Amino acid sequence: MPDQKVSHQQADKPVVHTGGQVFSDGSVLELIQGPNGQLKLLSWDGKSAKTAGQFVRGEETFVPLRVDPVILRAMRLPSKIAKYGSTRKLFSEISGLISRATQATSVSP
Repeated sequence: MPDQKVSHQQADKPVVHTGGQVFSDGSVLELIQGPNGQLKLLSWDGKSAKTAGQFVRGEETFVPLRVDPVILRAMRLPSKIAKYGSTRKLFSEISGLISRATQATSVSP
């Protein structure tokens, strides 16, 4: 998801509403959906992951985007992280899934 953010001041600290961030040190924030439907952020530093409703980084507090409930119901967001093996294996599984889904919905002339 591309960086989409809107900043405003709250309690003397900028709050950044985000759907995802990639930082210069390689760490990332990703938008996820908790078990009861609420949006959270997942922070990944290359070694460990944490989920929370907000993350403070430097002088900014990052919080999930505000998403209209109608749009949110139509979206499928991850709810957790999972091991995927190698990048090659992950890519093969994703491309196989796309291939099966597109063949199942294609219409013959």
